[in-house]
Amino acid sequence: MLGHVVLTCSERAAVSELRVEEGSLDSAMTNTQEASDYAGNVQVSDGMGTVSSGMSGASAAVAASSAGQAVDDLAKKLASGLTEFHSALDSAKQSYSSTDETTSIDFSAFDTAMGES
Repeated sequence: MLGHVVLTCSERAAVSELRVEEGSLDSAMTNTQEASDYAGNVQVSDGMGTVSSGMSGASAAVAASSAGQAVDDLAKKLASGLTEFHSALDSAKQSYSSTDETTSIDFSAFDTAMGES
């Protein structure tokens, strides 16, 4: 699970609120990093070299080697994309945290001004 965002409407006012659960972002970041690590360690092409010894003379040996390299390349691309996604989640987490602090201060001042404190 990559986490979730909750959009609610206050009962007292028609103000929408974006609430991001930090734990969900942390979980998404951990899962994304683990997936990136797994994808980065894929080495299908290493095992494809043995196809030629098991199928001497067959044209499948060349195709298997090529397919193995293609899978390795795609896995590396996936790992890179997941690393970037992890960075984006981290940036979002930092942004949400600082926005929450600013928003809290703004609403505290509003509550005080309205006598709601």
